[in-house]
Amino acid sequence: VENTSDLFPMLPYIFPTLVARLGCEDLDGVAHLPEVMRPDPEQKPVELARPVEESEEVRLALANFVAALLKRLNPTQIYSYIDEATGLIRAQAMDPYHEVKALACETMIAFCYNHCEMLLHFAEPLGRSLMSCLTHNHSRIRIYGLRALTAVFWCGVWKHNHEIVQQLMAFQDPNKAPIKAFYEPMTNINYMSTLSFDRHPAVRRFWFETLAYWLLRVPDKVDHEPYIFPYLLAGLCDDNEDIALEVFWLIERCGELYEEEKEEDLRKKNSMASTTAGPTADIPFPLQGIWGGGNEVEHFRRAAAQGPDIMGERSLKEHEKRDHLKVYGEHVDLGERVELPERDSSEPWASIGSCPDRVSAPAAGVRTHTRRYIKATFNDVVDFRECTALNAGRLLCMSLAYTEEGVTEWLQPMVQALLKFYAGRAWAAGDAKVAATYNCVCKLLGAFLDPITYWQQLKDMLDGDAPVDLDQRIAGVRVLALCVEGSVEVLQSIQPPDPNLGMGRLSSVVPELISTLYSSDLLLSPTEELRAVLWKLLRSFLGPLRGDLTDVQVSQLLFVAVALSAKAPEDVFGETAAASSQAAATTTGSLEEEELLDVEQLDEVLAILGRDLEDGPKRQELVDAKRNEEAKAKASAAAAKAKAKAAKAKKAAKSKKMAAFSLDDLDDSDDEEEFEESDEEEDEDEEEAEQQQQQAEGGVIVEVVTSAPASSSNARQQTNNTNIIDDDDDNEDALDPPASADAATVRRWKLFRRALPDVLAQAEGSFQVFRSAIYLAPLELLLQQAHSSGPLLERLRAFTGRSANVSTRLAAQTLAMHLALRCARLLQSTQGAHKGAARLLANIFQLLGAAQLEASESPKSLSYKVVVSGLSLWRRFLVQPEVDPRWVLFPAEESSKSLEWLTSLVADQELYKRYHLALEHAETSVSGQEKENFVIKKTREIREQSEQRAAISRTLAASVLLVGLHRLQADGRPVPWRPDSEPGSFAALFAGAQSLFRAATPKLEPPFVKPTPAYLKLYAAELLRVLLHISAPPASSEQPFALQDDAAKAIHHMSAPRSQPKLPATFEAASQREALATDFVVTLVDLNLTLPPDPNAKHAPATLDGAATGDIVLGVVEEDLLEPSSSQASKRASSAVPSEVSRLLQQGEECLSWNAALALYMLALDLATLCEDGFQAAVAKWRRRKEQAKVLIAVDLLERSKRVLAAARG
Repeated sequence: VENTSDLFPMLPYIFPTLVARLGCEDLDGVAHLPEVMRPDPEQKPVELARPVEESEEVRLALANFVAALLKRLNPTQIYSYIDEATGLIRAQAMDPYHEVKALACETMIAFCYNHCEMLLHFAEPLGRSLMSCLTHNHSRIRIYGLRALTAVFWCGVWKHNHEIVQQLMAFQDPNKAPIKAFYEPMTNINYMSTLSFDRHPAVRRFWFETLAYWLLRVPDKVDHEPYIFPYLLAGLCDDNEDIALEVFWLIERCGELYEEEKEEDLRKKNSMASTTAGPTADIPFPLQGIWGGGNEVEHFRRAAAQGPDIMGERSLKEHEKRDHLKVYGEHVDLGERVELPERDSSEPWASIGSCPDRVSAPAAGVRTHTRRYIKATFNDVVDFRECTALNAGRLLCMSLAYTEEGVTEWLQPMVQALLKFYAGRAWAAGDAKVAATYNCVCKLLGAFLDPITYWQQLKDMLDGDAPVDLDQRIAGVRVLALCVEGSVEVLQSIQPPDPNLGMGRLSSVVPELISTLYSSDLLLSPTEELRAVLWKLLRSFLGPLRGDLTDVQVSQLLFVAVALSAKAPEDVFGETAAASSQAAATTTGSLEEEELLDVEQLDEVLAILGRDLEDGPKRQELVDAKRNEEAKAKASAAAAKAKAKAAKAKKAAKSKKMAAFSLDDLDDSDDEEEFEESDEEEDEDEEEAEQQQQQAEGGVIVEVVTSAPASSSNARQQTNNTNIIDDDDDNEDALDPPASADAATVRRWKLFRRALPDVLAQAEGSFQVFRSAIYLAPLELLLQQAHSSGPLLERLRAFTGRSANVSTRLAAQTLAMHLALRCARLLQSTQGAHKGAARLLANIFQLLGAAQLEASESPKSLSYKVVVSGLSLWRRFLVQPEVDPRWVLFPAEESSKSLEWLTSLVADQELYKRYHLALEHAETSVSGQEKENFVIKKTREIREQSEQRAAISRTLAASVLLVGLHRLQADGRPVPWRPDSEPGSFAALFAGAQSLFRAATPKLEPPFVKPTPAYLKLYAAELLRVLLHISAPPASSEQPFALQDDAAKAIHHMSAPRSQPKLPATFEAASQREALATDFVVTLVDLNLTLPPDPNAKHAPATLDGAATGDIVLGVVEEDLLEPSSSQASKRASSAVPSEVSRLLQQGEECLSWNAALALYMLALDLATLCEDGFQAAVAKWRRRKEQAKVLIAVDLLERSKRVLAAARG
């Protein structure tokens, strides 16, 4: 064939023979079907399953023969056998052997280019035959297929090329369904998508080049652009950076062509845009879906595309990605520098403050086609498959990069799609690429759009009334934070810098954003994810825009930062009987550790907020001037309104007087006086209006109320100021930071000095915010008169009151103790001279005592956890070496609520009934059953738990009192008792301890009171003994009582007191001393012991109970209760019930009874001297009644006391 001069005579034999050998007379298998029954092109075969010729070598030889034959034929000869020729090429392209496919592609390329005019109606079959080449395993075959497909495109111009494109993208008419689909699965391959993500970089590069070639060279490209552009944009996110850069420049070339073709339209559009030269912002192109913002990132358009370093000629450092930031000051090689094209609109820059000067050509071209696919892209954004969501996000990112502000048209559905993504599975999967891509999308939205547009779409996410769930709100805040971050980075890149620009277009959003965030319900109890998102939103604009924020906005942002760092109170066990008494109050918070979260971010935000406070005077002048102008306008309006109102009232009054005037009224002096008074009032109104007008004209600055809640809080505090010590004329607390403070401390000091009132006022409904503010604020600012007697104590009273839940009350008590300890240390450093600290310290304990007394009035508010935790905190506070109990137990101007609560708790013999009612109420609330329906086991649990809780509470309260009394006695200074018998007096405390010696009158059902247990009699005796010697010098003070292994034997070896006891002044009457002696002896009798004791009898010893030492001493300073040192700072909590109480209650009944008897005998040494007449009168009475047991014990007490005292004197 190659050497024959004329092939025409052989053609009638050659073509039929080749068609028969290759089986290509009906490749689609539809020749026998009518036209209406033939399937659509996408349903026809694309590869031969079983060729007629089975030998691959023979089929390859036939392919060479066909290629040589078609090269020799002229157009006339081809025209005669056009069907056979195209069938042969198609059959070879559909052959399963790769060598045949490669040769067929080369043959088709030459055949199409040489005879494109006569192949118009064969373009679609030829293109379909190449589909199997595009999915072949060999990358070489895939590239050959693309080359052949490009040649076919030149054959079907303006006719069948669009059909080929539809087959490439697996297009299917939505109104048609093939019959086959009803019986078996059908799969259509999207060849464009497959090639865009081909596993071989060379194929992907050639594919994107092919797409660009179609858009640049194929005449009917306008029909294919909407379908081709999305896949070309996907090339910008190729994993190979070189391919992505090449695609970028290919799109630039497409933009140039678009500019040439649409020159007239672009000229009209650009002429309508503003021509004013203004500042412009540089937005680096997000190549590969990576946000390129920041000052250290070079523009991607200035980096040249380079091929792979196959030979290893470059060093490892030169392989760094071009989007890496500079690290540690090292220079990053960004490749060869390339000059930008000589066109005004080549760079995607956004103008700030004016419309874009010109629409860039690529942006205008992409924007034209974006509307065809962008809504479909939103559907894939929320796909649960990560790969689909990633590809949709990359396409969205590239579309945004070119569409720029034109995306406003689809902003609402785009925001909804982003919300679904961030709240869906794709984001929850945690894929880094997916997250980075969608973060870039949100930043691009903020970079190109006017901030007010996306703010209107997302501001409802900060509102509690938004009709979405929490996940959607978190997603909305995340999108908003990223958008704001993009806007801020664009604002920072403005060239040339404009110092007067301020916040630019963000000035209409940031103030409203701050106020909305300040009042958002999201700050009350944020989850970990929500807290991280809110931190991101706060930091997105705070640093760059700090200099443009007002003092009010700084205060609001401080509240937001404090709220985000606040730790919610920990949940506690229920109040039901199922929660054991030990588990119900296992631990208490530390007095030292600050309950804060995200401390590093908080410190960073506080540093930023306090950064520009040094330049405050200059900035404040502008703020004051603006406020002054606003105040003038308001004052002028108010004066005019008042003047008009006064004139109207005067006119109405005169008209009324004239209407009611008569001759008889001339004699009525009262009416004349009333008329004169009315005139005087009207003149006063006019004078006031004129005064307001003069103030407005004179420029008097009117103070602006920064926070409405503050005024309401002050009003409530004035009406509810019970039990708070205040001193209005004492305001000596410093307003300036200490001279030795560093710069960071000074900035924080100034920040809280300005913003603390607003923070405390706004923290009314959030305890954790209030707690964080107390932890962070300098103590001297908290001690200012306006704070210590205003919202500070008001909030603390509300959070410790019975209206708060148990978790809040527990945490509020810990916070109060933390604040009290800070005040105590300040008082120690100033040797008690700081009146503000002393006043606040006393107020805290007055407040806590009043709250506990109020809560104990009702079973619904009585909480065992709160009681035990409060007692434990008080005990740990009193044992601190820097604490003087006089500061907290004896307020200067009123009765002591703290001593009143402790005394009433110890003396409350019906406390177990109150706990019983509280447990019944808790069980009823939890189970919904009435107490009559409780089973026997539940009733028994409630009874046992109520008794155990009452025992722990009363014993712990007695221990706290002993600790306080021991601390008062240790320093030798006089005790500032309250006068008479009011709470906090010596008599009241003595009477409370004495009340344990007799049964109380029942006030609650059932109408009886259980006898006082031995351990409480033990504490009562010790309390009375300490009180009798409280005024003794430290050297002569009595030793604390310690449990004895053989208390009965110890009774015979008692020693005399080292100081003279003293009764309260209320015991001057003989009847009172007799009553005391009677109660004392009856208490000994009720112990049910053999008294006087036998010194040789064996008795039950005290148990160790796993403790390191066997000594159980009442009311001592235990080392384990002191605050941990710096090496033990990790210990956040300690046991709520101290070891003294827990070990004491675990002793045996006999051991406790004999130790109670020992304590009473030791007390008898004092009472026998002070109340000798009372004992003698009681003995005479008992002898008359023949109560020999009481007589025997009383006589033994008197005689034993005389012997011990005589031995001590001798």
